Amino acid sequence: MDLKFTTAGDIMTAQDTYQVTADEIRSFIERFERLQTEKQDIQDAQKEVMVEAKGRGYDTKVLRKVIAIRKRNRDDVDNENAVTQMYMEALGM
Repeated sequence: MDLKFTTAGDIMTAQDTYQVTADEIRSFIERFERLQTEKQDIQDAQKEVMVEAKGRGYDTKVLRKVIAIRKRNRDDVDNENAVTQMYMEALGM
């Protein structure tokens, strides 16, 4: 039998190590599964918000674009807008 000693001097067998490892793995998996469920709940709530916005006459495509822009760095957005404007002017738009 393979014996290991803990820092407290207790003896742990390979079976104890296996049980601790199995419990830890199970804990990780269950936590991940809970997070997946929470993530799906949040995604469903986001869809409901967009359905409500659409029902009130808002363009959800534009709303999503504004949300994406708000996530970005302000300087990057300003730079992209300036380049876009320059290109459009070059094309006479």
